[in-house]
Amino acid sequence: FLPMVVFSLCLVSWWAYHCSWLSERCHCENLAEVINPLPPGGEGHVSWHNQSWLAASIDLEQPLLVGELVVVVGQDGTRLQVLPLLPRLKQQQVLVKE
Repeated sequence: FLPMVVFSLCLVSWWAYHCSWLSERCHCENLAEVINPLPPGGEGHVSWHNQSWLAASIDLEQPLLVGELVVVVGQDGTRLQVLPLLPRLKQQQVLVKE
């Protein structure tokens, strides 16, 4: 199971990296890059179509960090509504018995 998850993440990362180069061909108009961190449910800035935009994260659990790709799901005037392209894997706490 773990190798399949790693392979999937690598494939999506490769696609996201090359998407900017292929944007005219693969229609990636809805992808933006975080240029100012967004807290969960908060605001920050993203680069979308080579311009800086104010963005509001509508994900209430995951912060969006600089360099991450996000999907633009809506626009309210000059503010974009964004979601993370990929959810982060939640770290599980491991209990160690002594």
